[in-house]
Amino acid sequence: MKKGVRKLKQRVHRTYLIREAQNFKEHKKGIPEWLKNSDDSYIRHEEEYGIDFSNIPIIVNLNKTGVFCIDFGGSPGKDIIEHVPYYGSPDAASHGRNKLKDNVSGGHGNGGKYYALSQFEQCYVISYYNGKFTSLILKKDGEYVEYEDEEMIPSIAMGKIKFDRWKYFENERPDLIYKIRNRELNFFCWCGNIPKDKKTITTKKYLPKLIRSISYNLQSRSVLRSRIVDILLNGQLYWPALKPQQIVVDESFGTKEFVLPKKVGGYYFNKNGKSVLRITMSKDVLTGDSAPLNILEIDANNRNIAYYYIPNLMLDKGNSRFIVANIDTPELKGYNCVSNDRVNLIKNDISDQFINWCKARIQEVLDEIVAREKSEEEENELREISNFFEDILNEVKDLLEEEDILKNMYDKNGEKLNSILTPTEKPGFGGEGEVKKSGDGLRGGGLEIKDSPSSEKKSKSVIKILISGIDKDPLNPNNSFFMIERQPILYQRPVDVKYGIWWINSRKKYLKKIKIRDPGAIPFYFFLVKEVIFSHKLRKRYKDQERYDPDGLEELNFDLIDALFNKVADRLGIELSFDIRSKVEKIRCSIKSKDNFTVPELSKELGIPQTEINSFIYSNRSYFEREFQVKKIGKHKMKIYDRKKKHKNAA
Repeated sequence: MKKGVRKLKQRVHRTYLIREAQNFKEHKKGIPEWLKNSDDSYIRHEEEYGIDFSNIPIIVNLNKTGVFCIDFGGSPGKDIIEHVPYYGSPDAASHGRNKLKDNVSGGHGNGGKYYALSQFEQCYVISYYNGKFTSLILKKDGEYVEYEDEEMIPSIAMGKIKFDRWKYFENERPDLIYKIRNRELNFFCWCGNIPKDKKTITTKKYLPKLIRSISYNLQSRSVLRSRIVDILLNGQLYWPALKPQQIVVDESFGTKEFVLPKKVGGYYFNKNGKSVLRITMSKDVLTGDSAPLNILEIDANNRNIAYYYIPNLMLDKGNSRFIVANIDTPELKGYNCVSNDRVNLIKNDISDQFINWCKARIQEVLDEIVAREKSEEEENELREISNFFEDILNEVKDLLEEEDILKNMYDKNGEKLNSILTPTEKPGFGGEGEVKKSGDGLRGGGLEIKDSPSSEKKSKSVIKILISGIDKDPLNPNNSFFMIERQPILYQRPVDVKYGIWWINSRKKYLKKIKIRDPGAIPFYFFLVKEVIFSHKLRKRYKDQERYDPDGLEELNFDLIDALFNKVADRLGIELSFDIRSKVEKIRCSIKSKDNFTVPELSKELGIPQTEINSFIYSNRSYFEREFQVKKIGKHKMKIYDRKKKHKNAA
């Protein structure tokens, strides 16, 4: 540097600070900043002096005169005066102790003071530490020292705030006042006087909403997880032990974990332990009040330093609204990636590389969710097909019963059993009411049913049609039978034949396209049932007659078709119409003639299944959105379609 060059004193205009402070004006943003400062106060004492603050609360008291945030740590006057009024100081939270920088959550020395400047007429910062009282006054035109390490007895020090008169200390925590008077505890307090917004902090209509906002706020979440935070109203306990809001986890999905690589884009991580990205799926969609949880939360040593709203991060408004992610990466602090407001990381090459890695992992989870949903949708469709077959088979039971099919029974452990009749010495009659055995003058010799190991005895039983991979295997009751796509649509294992078991191959691609709710699919499934019965009877006839009779087989086939369609169509009320357009016209004409309707009413009137009417409404949703208002009534939220007045005449 040239001789004579001098360095100017750093200057920041006061109007700049006041302007920046407006970002923290709301109570829901400012109170979390004060909570974070109190948490840092406890951390300093725990790390330096080994004091346990796990049972000592942080207290927030709200009333018309202001907001008070009290902890029981305290600091020497020198540290308060040096660090609290210093805007933008990275040493504010640690009070200059470099070894504490990675543990405290504060880092810029602005949030608490910005809330004080923007919301209150004036704010006191008070510390009572080792019998000495220090007080600063924060106002728009500057900071003032009122007391600095003034010797003061505890009762007078507490009297400056008058918190010792609050009912909370009389009813819930009298031990805290006792310890202050006995100089076992100190205290530190932010006192914001004459707030601009009084309604939010004193009106019982708005106060619960404010508290919920605090519980969702990222700056307070780490504090609420690790500390006791009691909320008071006018000195009395209002909300004990406030905790951060949590999602209801979808246990079927669980949590996916990804370890951050040691090197990402040329930058080193995991220096003092593994950083793990944990991605969890919520059971409920995260909208409304729960939307603040729908984030990628980035921490440093369990203290939040940034967050990203996942739907915006992933440019996805679908499944991403169910996702919560968290990663603890202390190195980002060392790389100076932490922004002033702790919303997003400071944008640079380091943060870009890190966020891109997180996005790639979240996308993997979203892809897995889509694949799982598709699989579940297909499984549900197959279960509907299975239920449909069950309905059909119940109606045609007389066609399915055969004398040469084996029956199985199992005990609770899955071991195959048969039921047999066993003689008993008890008095009574046998199975047909006749005496089976004489017994000492009594009409005894009854029979009782007992399970015994299975022996293969044929009896009158029913052919079974099952869906592979969905229905349980009667020959292996704890499992299903899984097939591959190249196997036929109808299949019997050799062991299935004597038990009359048939499997429909659920892996067939075309089967997934033939939706059971589509009326046009019903004849296809009838066809499968007919083929199973026909095949079984064909085998039996060939075995009995030992000759091939084409006319007889043709007659058998036609009889089965007639019997099946008559029984099932009549009893289950299934319309076997191949003219799908006629149904659509029925629905359309009926709706056009109505001012209002419900789907169940329309289904009953037209004899058309509700699923088909709902499908029609969905495929014409733009028309229904324009023409009808939808109301939900009753316990089951049934929809009523009510035609809008301005369209009634036009319709």
